Amino acid sequence: MPLPNSEHMFLQKLDEQLWGSAQKLRQSLDAANYKHVVLTLIFIKFLCDQKEKLSFSFPDNFDWEAIKQYSDQELDDTLTVSSFLDSLLDNLEEENVDLRGVLNRFQTFEVVNSTLKGLINLFNDIDFNSFNNGIDAKDLLGHIYEYFLGEFAIAEGQKGGQYYTPKGVVSLIVEILKPLKGSIYDPAMGSGGFFISSDKFLEENNLSKDIKVFGQESNNTTRKLAVMNMLLHDLSFEFGKGAADTLKNDLFKGEKFNYIMANPPFNSKDWWSSKLSDDTRWIYGVPPKGNANYAWISHILSHLEDNGKAAIVLSNGAMTGTSKEEFAIKYGLITDNFLDCIISLPKQLFKNTQIGACIWILNKKKTRAETLFINAKDLGRMESKVFRVFDPEDISLVADAYWKWANDSGYKDVLGFCKSATLDDIEFHKYALVPGRYVGFNVQEVISEAAINLMFERINKVQGKLDQVVSMCKDTKNVLGEIKNG
Repeated sequence: MPLPNSEHMFLQKLDEQLWGSAQKLRQSLDAANYKHVVLTLIFIKFLCDQKEKLSFSFPDNFDWEAIKQYSDQELDDTLTVSSFLDSLLDNLEEENVDLRGVLNRFQTFEVVNSTLKGLINLFNDIDFNSFNNGIDAKDLLGHIYEYFLGEFAIAEGQKGGQYYTPKGVVSLIVEILKPLKGSIYDPAMGSGGFFISSDKFLEENNLSKDIKVFGQESNNTTRKLAVMNMLLHDLSFEFGKGAADTLKNDLFKGEKFNYIMANPPFNSKDWWSSKLSDDTRWIYGVPPKGNANYAWISHILSHLEDNGKAAIVLSNGAMTGTSKEEFAIKYGLITDNFLDCIISLPKQLFKNTQIGACIWILNKKKTRAETLFINAKDLGRMESKVFRVFDPEDISLVADAYWKWANDSGYKDVLGFCKSATLDDIEFHKYALVPGRYVGFNVQEVISEAAINLMFERINKVQGKLDQVVSMCKDTKNVLGEIKNG
């Protein structure tokens, strides 16, 4: 549900204040490094505020006021805020086995004292123990993380923000898969956003946490963010022994999962290795070596339980892939009846790329021999001049259409929005999977009433001119007849 105005205004003001001030303190630090400095420091503030309510064991000197007092001193090059914070984290990890190797160290990023002092003063204003307009402390931390990750995705651009998935897209996927129990796997997990949303889905529906999450991430510092998220939300997780490239080094080889959610990097070119030639994941053949989209599809399908479902965010190019390797994989998915649904997403949803995107739903327990196509390109609301958001009503519209279709309970094709397509329909379109080719378009929605009225007004004007020309021709003909007859 949408946030009440007071909560929305509180969070918006907090976002603008924190991000604006944090950016001023960034100086020459690279956004990809600064992100981890900022988020780890916010995490420390949360731990300090909430330590009486958390199950971790805290050292006596793990105190925010002590951190602030230390940073306020006149410090030289031998006494740094970074080393002080890192010593606190060392002590914290010493007393908590689950946290060992999880928290990023500040000295790694060579942050100067003035920057850290400014951030400590900035985050001093966040009180995770206060009422905060009724927002729970963990939800507030999650919101700040969500907002900062989105803003850092913009700052980093496509290279750094590959793992960031817009909140609306995450929520839509969770609503479509409805992970109730069993295992959830994300092979490109980033900071674990899909897992947190799945946890919230269980809480909002008063369901128990009968879920274990599995994930893999190639960036070690980002992987640490995911581990912190899991620990805070008390989720059972397995992320392998460390960071690793999923396609080149599958940490869960041979394992199967009930639900898979993924937003892998779009159109990755540098993914292939010669040792992958005979990989068992390539069920329908080796994917094209110059683009990883179909490698991700094949990887995910190979890890899906016989009763499992998956949702994959891919670039729009995946829907029309025409190479022989892509066609073979696409043909296998369709003829084996694993392709459940294709959803085209609006533009400008992603803060780190302008590439158009879609969602593929794979379903190993699918029974009906049709595929649902949903055109959601016109949904969403422009939050700014450049970015669009999916509101809860947009998510409900798409998810409700899917579940009515999946449950065969009152579903109807809607011109311009959704279409249940047969294999013959897909063959007719030569296996191109763009929803727009199947759903058609609603003339009444595409052409406004004002536009129709203007069109008829112009036609009437042209008709009037033509009537005048015809009349003039008749008059001229009459005059010429009179002259001829003398």
